Amino acid sequence: MVQTFCLFILLHFVAADWAYKILVGTYIDRRMYPEALAVLDSIPDTPQSNADFKAIYNAYIQLLTGGSGKNSDAAFTLHQAEQNKFDTRQTLAESMLAMLQGNSYVRSVKDNSTNWLNKTNKQKHFALFPNPANHLVTVQFYQPIAVKEYLYLYDMTGRLVSTIATNGIENVQINTGNLYNGIYYLRLGTSNQVEKLVVIH
Repeated sequence: MVQTFCLFILLHFVAADWAYKILVGTYIDRRMYPEALAVLDSIPDTPQSNADFKAIYNAYIQLLTGGSGKNSDAAFTLHQAEQNKFDTRQTLAESMLAMLQGNSYVRSVKDNSTNWLNKTNKQKHFALFPNPANHLVTVQFYQPIAVKEYLYLYDMTGRLVSTIATNGIENVQINTGNLYNGIYYLRLGTSNQVEKLVVIH
């Protein structure tokens, strides 16, 4: 709770739309849905990307909380956006639906074709700390990792940002100082485990 409050204070002074979007995701991860809705309301409706973000996350929170009488409308909103490749909200809707089903989600683009990883995680192989990260994040493995295993870091659009060799050691440190503020996803190659990483400088 203290970490969330400190993050809120920091983001309040930054006052950038992306900062509030990170806070929404953090509140949802902690099941603090009223707080997430309050922050969503404070995000302006312009530009269009803000309005898209708000629509998808409002629908997502409705599905998570239930009992609102609008679950069918929320599900329809997410499914419609997810199925329309021309909808600017498609990637976000796909990731929300994957999370609702307890699946991992990474969107990667290679050779102008889209590839999806959407598999259920049955076992956690690693954890990230600190998260949010500033200049450095440590990946701690729960079990021995193969020498030729790799970690793949993706940005919010699914673009591969970095490939990191694990070298079979117990933990790996990743320099996040050269990354932009925002949300990233880290995937361990063979396990298909994906963890969200928030970077704030």
